Amino acid sequence: MFLWGAKNSMGYACYRISRDRWGGYGVPAWCGYPGCSKKIDRGMAYACGEEPFSEIGCDDYFCEKHREVQGFKMNGESFLDYLCDHEEDCDCTFKEVCFSCSGKEQQYPYGYPTKPEHHDWLKHQLKDKSWAEWRKENPEKVEAYKVLLRFLKKPRPKKESNKPLI
Repeated sequence: MFLWGAKNSMGYACYRISRDRWGGYGVPAWCGYPGCSKKIDRGMAYACGEEPFSEIGCDDYFCEKHREVQGFKMNGESFLDYLCDHEEDCDCTFKEVCFSCSGKEQQYPYGYPTKPEHHDWLKHQLKDKSWAEWRKENPEKVEAYKVLLRFLKKPRPKKESNKPLI
């Protein structure tokens, strides 16, 4: 067992992606595709562009159903911000990316809206002893997470059926 919040732990189980977001194979998450509710993790295997903070990809995470392999052209040491059209002598690099980054999803040309944290991750941050110091340093986030968890526990109204009553 690894400790998600351990300061001296090595590896990619948990690391900070941004000020308010965590990544790593130990961080449960929802697939970033709109409408998909598959539980994944924020490890490199699910990262758009195959790794976080890369020049390719949108820094979000997707299940296998919502990623595809796409070729990207290189300009010296860095990638250009467009897809390869596979002309003669193509030296593109292939990466697995979300539909938005592959150009397939026209409705979201600049990435998908960010989904909220997975409730299992919120519970872990609020209860696990390895996150005690983080909770002390972030009381406002702790309160926000508690409110969010209460909201997630509320029963959802059932959809009304379109079936005739007779």
